[in-house]
Amino acid sequence: MRTLKAAVVSAVIIIAFSFVCGLFVMCMVWLVSGARLDVFELSIIYRFSVFVCIAALCILRLADCVGKSIMYRRIAHIMETDGATLQLYAMLKNQADNARGAKAKATALLTFASYLTEGGHYKECYEILEKISLENLSPFYQDEYFNVYLYARLLDGDMDGAGEIYEKASSNFERARLREYNMPVLHTLGVYEYAKGNYTQAEALLLQAKNSAPTKQAKADCSLYLGLCYLKTGRKEYAKAAALEAAGQVKTVYQKNNLKKLMKLVEKAYA
Repeated sequence: MRTLKAAVVSAVIIIAFSFVCGLFVMCMVWLVSGARLDVFELSIIYRFSVFVCIAALCILRLADCVGKSIMYRRIAHIMETDGATLQLYAMLKNQADNARGAKAKATALLTFASYLTEGGHYKECYEILEKISLENLSPFYQDEYFNVYLYARLLDGDMDGAGEIYEKASSNFERARLREYNMPVLHTLGVYEYAKGNYTQAEALLLQAKNSAPTKQAKADCSLYLGLCYLKTGRKEYAKAAALEAAGQVKTVYQKNNLKKLMKLVEKAYA
């Protein structure tokens, strides 16, 4: 839904700008001609100008989308094969540095911070997040900002910091839970409850996250923590099933490492 909304907004902006541009071109041609052109000739110029402008803007927009798609495919490939390498961080930093406008830069920095978290570079992640002004983020990305911050604190083992983030942005987490695409925040909140020892609540949140996960990779993140919850509540059969399910879903280096750790814990439980 968010993608469709963004596409509609982009289309409206392109069309509106093209109409204004066409009017400007028509007026300029009319003035240059010494006001000798009639209405019919001006209408032809106007329609042609609008068409050219729409076509040009659509081509530029398409080229931008293709470029981003190629970059994110490269990022996904690096995460699957090598993990968060210096090459990956350089790509993300370059994207943030070249972002046009405060909002685009803030969003790019948030993406950078998210990958720093997954790579275990928590100090650098915090530094990047502190540079971001929430005013430059849309409500969706404001919620994602606190989600990344909380997840980083949890992986860093900083429960006091995690508690502060959750208390500070409780309204953001509640708003994010009500969104159509709420898997990331449900997963993070599940990990938060797990870290606090509330395994029943964690299991419920992780199951919700898993049911709304859009990809196998996202489902794997949920299955891995569900396996840990099952072990903590003495259900080794469920934990084994979760590990086997995750085995067919993991993609990144970090997911594969977490799967190995879960498998060892399951083997230990059976031993």
